[in-house]
Amino acid sequence: MADDRSSASNGDHHDNGLLAGLRNLIFGEQHEETLRDRLEDVIDQHEDDPAPDAKGDLTPLERQMVRNLLHFGERDAGDVGVPRADVIAVEEATSFDHLVQVFAEAGVSRLPVYRDNLDHIIGMVHIKDVFAIMAVGGERPD
Repeated sequence: MADDRSSASNGDHHDNGLLAGLRNLIFGEQHEETLRDRLEDVIDQHEDDPAPDAKGDLTPLERQMVRNLLHFGERDAGDVGVPRADVIAVEEATSFDHLVQVFAEAGVSRLPVYRDNLDHIIGMVHIKDVFAIMAVGGERPD
């Protein structure tokens, strides 16, 4: 009888065993649940949480960020990088007017700044910095 109570009070453990059994049946191998699997299961369980604003709970955006982090190691540079031939950058001596033109044509929010060649990136310029200069109507840098 004590065994019945302990297994009844631990229903989640039984469910995990059932899930592991199904995985073994489907995949034909023993699959030990990893921390990654458990975290994804918990995130999935809370996707339809009726109280997403509960104090201390993760927001939907935070849950998506955690899910993305769990799969970050599966990515390589080719998944997130821009091929060198497609990089739009400006040389450090670029005039302000030409910089504005490059931003307008490229449709990007930031540009790498290089010295001599793309192998020597010295910084980034963000479009908000360009807007700030244009908004005050002051002197434009050369």
